[in-house]
Amino acid sequence: MSNPIPESKLERIRALLAKAEATEYEGEAESFRNAAMSLMAKYGVEQAMLQHHGATTESLEKRVIEISGEYPKEKAYLLGRISKALGLYSYASTLVRGRQTLRTEVIVCGFPSETEQVELLYTSMLLQAAREMKKDLSDVWRVRGNQLKAFKRTWLLGFANKIYERLEEQRAKAVAETPTASDGTSTTLVLVDRQAMIKQWASKDVEISRPKKRVLSGGGWAYGDEAGERVDIGTEDNRLARRSAGAITS
Repeated sequence: MSNPIPESKLERIRALLAKAEATEYEGEAESFRNAAMSLMAKYGVEQAMLQHHGATTESLEKRVIEISGEYPKEKAYLLGRISKALGLYSYASTLVRGRQTLRTEVIVCGFPSETEQVELLYTSMLLQAAREMKKDLSDVWRVRGNQLKAFKRTWLLGFANKIYERLEEQRAKAVAETPTASDGTSTTLVLVDRQAMIKQWASKDVEISRPKKRVLSGGGWAYGDEAGERVDIGTEDNRLARRSAGAITS
C-alpha cells in the first residue's frame, strides 16, 4: 500500500512555482522557488522519520522511466542526480545492438510517494533545460556540428550537477529543522540508514556495475551550471513536461 503525496502539498508547490514563473523580479522569483524546494525537501525528510517510527504503510518499488530523445546518457545522469539528492537510488539499463543504443531506461528505487516526486522533477527539468539551453546557444552561435553536440552534452552535465547542489542544500536545511527521532537516532543517521536500505533492496536481484568515467570537451559546463541556478525545481503543469521530455535535440 502506498501513501501518495497529499494533493494540498502538491498544490502549494505548484502555486509557488507559478508565482515564480509569473513575476518579472528575480529576487521575488528566487523567494518563491526556494519556498517550493523547501517544501519538497521537507516532505522527503518527514517520510523518512515516519518510516523510521513505523508510521507509514508504503512498500518499496522500482519505477522505470524511459529516457527519450537524444543525449540519453546525460539525461540519465540528470535523473540519477535528482534521485540521489532526494535520498533514493537509481541505475540505468541500456539495450544495445552493435554500436547502436536502442533503449535507455533508468530504474528509480524507493517509496512510491518519493519516486513520483523524482519523476515529476525530472520531466520538469528537461522542459526547463531545453528552454535555458536555447538561450545559451545564442551566445555560442558559431558552434556547429560535433562541437555543438559536445557543448550540449557538457551543458547538460553542468546543469545536472547544479540541480543536485540546490536540492542538497534544501535537504540539509530540512534535516537541520527536524527533531531527533524518539529513540535518540539523529535525523542524519535515519536518512543514511534509509538510503542504504533502499540501495540494498534495489541491488538484491540485479548486478549493478559502476558507469565508466567519461572525458568530455565542449565548453558547455559553465553555461549549464548557471542555467541550473536559474530554473524552478518543480513544474506547474506535469502533463506539459511529460510531452516535452525529449525536447533537447541536436
